Amino acid sequence: MTDAVPPREGQLPVCTPPGGTFERARGVVRRDGSVVLACWHAETDTLPRVVAHQGPDGVTDPALVDLVVPIGVVSAWGETARVEVEVRTDPPEPAGPRRYTSDDGGVEALNRSILAREARRRSPLRGEPDVLDARRHVVDLDRAVLDAGPEKGFHRVTVRGLPKDALVTYAVRASTRMVAGPAEAAYAVRASLPEFGADDVRAVRVPGDWPGDLPELRHWTLMHTRSGGVDHVRVDFLSTVLPGRDADRPPVRITVGGTVVDVGADRGGARPDEPVLVPLLDRQLDAVLVSVPAPADGSLPAVSVQAPEWDPGSPVDLAAGPPRPVWLMIVNYCIQGLNDLFGAPVDRYDPPRTYTGVTMRDEFGTWSSRPGSGEDGDPDGYALTFEGHRYFGVPSMWAFNAPVLTMIAHDCPQDFAEIRRDVADRGVVVPVNAGYGAHRTPYYTATTNREEIRRGHEVIGALLPGSPADGLACYYPDQRLYGGTPQEHEVFAAHPELVRYLVLDRSTLCFEAGDASGLQRPFFPEAGPGFAGNRLLSDPRTGATVLPIEDAVREAMVGGSDDEAERGKAARRLREVFLQGLHRNAQEIAQQAASGSSPVLLVYGDDADKASGNGWFDGDYSGRPVHFNDKYQATLCWLRDHPWVRVVTVADATWPRPGPCRCPRRWPARPARPWTRRGRWNATSTATSCTSTRGSGSGRPPARCGSTRRSGTSRATSRRRSWAGRRRRPASTSSPTRAWSTSRG
Repeated sequence: MTDAVPPREGQLPVCTPPGGTFERARGVVRRDGSVVLACWHAETDTLPRVVAHQGPDGVTDPALVDLVVPIGVVSAWGETARVEVEVRTDPPEPAGPRRYTSDDGGVEALNRSILAREARRRSPLRGEPDVLDARRHVVDLDRAVLDAGPEKGFHRVTVRGLPKDALVTYAVRASTRMVAGPAEAAYAVRASLPEFGADDVRAVRVPGDWPGDLPELRHWTLMHTRSGGVDHVRVDFLSTVLPGRDADRPPVRITVGGTVVDVGADRGGARPDEPVLVPLLDRQLDAVLVSVPAPADGSLPAVSVQAPEWDPGSPVDLAAGPPRPVWLMIVNYCIQGLNDLFGAPVDRYDPPRTYTGVTMRDEFGTWSSRPGSGEDGDPDGYALTFEGHRYFGVPSMWAFNAPVLTMIAHDCPQDFAEIRRDVADRGVVVPVNAGYGAHRTPYYTATTNREEIRRGHEVIGALLPGSPADGLACYYPDQRLYGGTPQEHEVFAAHPELVRYLVLDRSTLCFEAGDASGLQRPFFPEAGPGFAGNRLLSDPRTGATVLPIEDAVREAMVGGSDDEAERGKAARRLREVFLQGLHRNAQEIAQQAASGSSPVLLVYGDDADKASGNGWFDGDYSGRPVHFNDKYQATLCWLRDHPWVRVVTVADATWPRPGPCRCPRRWPARPARPWTRRGRWNATSTATSCTSTRGSGSGRPPARCGSTRRSGTSRATSRRRSWAGRRRRPASTSSPTRAWSTSRG
């Protein structure tokens, strides 16, 4: 038999097993030392989130926000717990506290099906940006729901229409009939949803400042803004998901004025009814937001960050001038339409689709050009990539040649109409010139090269009206190949309206050593973001501005893990490069201001098929699908939410022009050796500056002039390791011209 215990007001009747002694602590009830009932919130699987409030008409009200409160419950005896949430605000609401219970549906019981439906609503295709935007916030909660046993359950309440920046305190309770008293825990959250810009950056740190463990927390940047009498401090870390401790809150302590927020602290010592102030931890942004009332005298609060919390605090001067954001340029190389001439229509679709049609949209995942790979059956195509840039508002440059653009216009009229709007109206696509047929300029005459570039320029301008002139004057050579031959640089120099910019690999800009070996030396040998090569560069022979593709960025743009892609995050390596670039900008504030030089510029350039996960970059890699399109979309999502990285194009109104060339080497006075019939420079050539294309990212140039580098890795990598001509001669016989360099010092 059991003893009936009279219920308290608002409580369920309780039946207590004989001989049992219940003990209550914060968020837990124990019987004889064993947990029989527990509830929790603000852990990594139940993080609170503030979102914009939309009225019944769907219009966002800037004065109000919604607070999403997930809750976890354990009922060891198999009973379904009654969950209650009581909400109070400061200042108080006229109607008094709000109460939500699982009895009346105010507190929603969650299951896998509910979360899956929410994450994929309105979006049947894999990789669509709105699917990602819905999914990224519930990754940890979704996994917890999926892994939950019969004794564990999850709930959620959305508190709607809260005053923006109000301090919200709420108690979370779970009770059952068999347990005396509820499991209870109280919390306090500032219901803030601030917007940050690049001018709000106040500090950036990298591990070089403090060597030690947990590099994920030692890379960070801090932003500050004040609005409505509230100071908002957001700290963006390299990662808040720690290796081997992915379920833990990060051990970080942030102090803003008199408020100390210990993100990773154990909260079990607080009383059940004591509201514990929790920051807004976002594991997709890898950010911690702390919002506190501004000082009454209008002064700036003292701020420090301890990351990890046992390290000495790093004070931050909120009055400091912001470093310039890191510039990122995205250039997708889109010339694969010529394959349409050799491919039969795909009859999986009705009507059958041409190669270009499938390249644009392959909803059923029917085709991959990688021999033996096998399609993985997942949707892909250029259309998903264009839609990602539209949705996230991230601009990009697309290098088209005439055939692919013509066939897209012919075979995909609806998608082409959207691309035209991207160019003329939305401004998220800047077309650049890959040439009429995208041939390799070192192998052709000056006349052919001139016509190749001019006709490509004219076709793009005709098919995509509204294309910015600076974009059309950007030339992306096939395989980023620039041999330095007269038939190239003399044509480029004579036609600045066609070649104002050149897209080339940073790691292959080199000069000849000047000895009998004919060996080439890189101008920027360091394989990382801290060297001078990641800037706007000038080609002294042509006057063109070089946009240097960074190997590390090209490889990391779609190099994230599946977990990072699911969370809407850029790859860890890419995030690290951005933070290091911002750190360099912070170190060079005075130098950049005095010289007018550009901040760190990181250029991504690769086949559009890679970003779209189709063509050659589709199917199984060693028996395992690699979804490049998902990872690219996740990078766009991350870029939208991190204002200290500025995505730029050559069409930006504030885009600078390179200044005088500052270079480490001079051109030699010796005459150049002749061109050989085999199509490469003689090994004794006296070339002084060259570029080639490689996919290794090693930072080492080809060993000798005219060499062709191949590897056994992949077609995508080996085809980039191509020949580069090496002959160059002075632009002026009276004044030796310096070679490649960073712009304006």
